[in-house]
Amino acid sequence: MITIQSQQADSILEKLKRAGFDQAEVILTASDMTEMQVDAGEVSLMRNTEDLDITLRGLLGGRYAMVNLNQLDDESLNRSIEKLKGAAESAPVDEARAFAPKQAGAKPIDEGPKQPSLETMYDRMAGFVEVTSAKFPTLKLEQSGVQFRRSHFLRKNTLGLELDESDGHYSMSVMFSSKEGDKTSSFNFAGAIAHDLEKDFMKWGSVERLIANSVKEVHHQPFEGKFKGTVVLTPDCVYDLMGTWFSHLRDDRMISGTSQLRGKIGEQVASPLLTIRVEPFAKEFAAHEHSTGDGYLTEPSTLIENGVLKSYMLTDYGARKTGLPRAVNSGSNRVIEPGKDSLEAMIQSTKRGLLMGRFSGGSPAANGDFSGVAKNSFLIENGQVTKPVSEVMISGNAFELMRSISAISEERVNDGGTLTPWVKVEGLTVAGAN
Repeated sequence: MITIQSQQADSILEKLKRAGFDQAEVILTASDMTEMQVDAGEVSLMRNTEDLDITLRGLLGGRYAMVNLNQLDDESLNRSIEKLKGAAESAPVDEARAFAPKQAGAKPIDEGPKQPSLETMYDRMAGFVEVTSAKFPTLKLEQSGVQFRRSHFLRKNTLGLELDESDGHYSMSVMFSSKEGDKTSSFNFAGAIAHDLEKDFMKWGSVERLIANSVKEVHHQPFEGKFKGTVVLTPDCVYDLMGTWFSHLRDDRMISGTSQLRGKIGEQVASPLLTIRVEPFAKEFAAHEHSTGDGYLTEPSTLIENGVLKSYMLTDYGARKTGLPRAVNSGSNRVIEPGKDSLEAMIQSTKRGLLMGRFSGGSPAANGDFSGVAKNSFLIENGQVTKPVSEVMISGNAFELMRSISAISEERVNDGGTLTPWVKVEGLTVAGAN
């Protein structure tokens, strides 16, 4: 892997100070990736790539600018510093721009394996291909593979901040569809990350469940009719539907004044069944957020507790612009607390509804209204999951959706970075495409 050192960052900071910046920051990220891919049912490609990403940030008279480059030679650095200065001089004054100060308690972090186990990577991938071929003969694997990535992240600025983080982990991803004669299912994808390769890939995240469903989805039928009622969201699409709601906690909407959740701290904004925490240090996860995107050490937090809003998700910049508290993390390691119902009980208590596997939709309206297509989904009738359906339109409102949660499953899926249950919501409109 490309080596980056603290002295390199110091040297760049000196160049930035000599260029006249009031405050400056440099972020160096070196990564080494080893990858195996599947092609036509065979593990056919292994490659190793190295990347270096450099971010320069500067403040000049209250004007902020940032540039990215991937070379550390003097010519590239000098050219980028000139570009950074020019961008800063032409930027508007924004007193809310500031860099993170020195962080008390910051120390070097080194997690995960340092080298890939190539033999085990191959065995796991080849075994996965063999199992899918034998157990699911109608499945067609596309763009599937396993990766090992080792990265080193170094961040320093002229205020004394120094963050030094190294991490290694494996990731696997599969894209697939199923085909029987002239019938095909909609494509789907699955993946997860882990610190080791102890488990078969079928047991990672939602992989086995989604593949098994794909085989059933070959026999999908167009959905006809329309109803307003129950939708059970799989863990794979929970955040797709909740994403609009979360966007109202973040910088853009909070700063612009269009957030529907500003001023709602301490108020009931969702079902009392819903509790969402951010756990950056959870042992269940292979990927941990140790520092925020603006350079602060992370801490655990609670976003929603029993339906009550507990915190926003503002960056340091967003907090300065709004006068509201900065979030103590970026929200990466989200954990939805389990409910008291089994998934089976949630299905059995549904007379008519939809089990939704994936959501595909456009940008939602400012008031939270959304509409899109339910993919990889099944009809629920009289307490049972029955036929796979296609051409299903879903519409609703993100804020009403959060308040209409009627059940959360005991079971949860861990994809290596989040822990998510099945969520049952009421009042969504389900309609045939025609």
